[in-house]
Amino acid sequence: MARRFADRHIQSGRFAQAQAQLDEAQALIDADAGHGTRTMVVGKRAWLALELGDLAGACALLRGRKPDDRAEGKHLCAWVGAALSLAEDDIAAAQRALQDSPPAADAPTDILAMLLVQHLAVAHRAGMDDTAARARAQGLVTAGAVPSVEAQRLRAALAEAPIDGGSTPGA
Repeated sequence: MARRFADRHIQSGRFAQAQAQLDEAQALIDADAGHGTRTMVVGKRAWLALELGDLAGACALLRGRKPDDRAEGKHLCAWVGAALSLAEDDIAAAQRALQDSPPAADAPTDILAMLLVQHLAVAHRAGMDDTAARARAQGLVTAGAVPSVEAQRLRAALAEAPIDGGSTPGA
């Protein structure tokens, strides 16, 4: 539960509270938890490091994690990895980070929304229109199926991404 609250703290800029929640989650994992939960906490720690501007720390966390068979952890680390790569101006690495997490991914809506934000951002930076990501994002926003903070980020990504800007990686 602590890792779920960490999301809201990170999104609202309450980084100290996020760190405390992630520390609590890590302590529970260290005591007795499955590998999938560990990946989720590593992904959220990398997200927090990225938000704090610690690109090297975020990179180290993502590179040091073990592969996860659970979709939730895989998709979380994919979007955080793509965001990190974009922060480092490496569009090709961002595309690679997302290659196994397509816009049609089956993931919890909060993670799916952030995954779509990154698909749209990568397409925008590459001068392309990811029609699959755009359609899925618009559908989620229109249906009101996304938590408010993620919906706000999706709307911003949709507004920034070009429409019909060239090739369509998600098509």
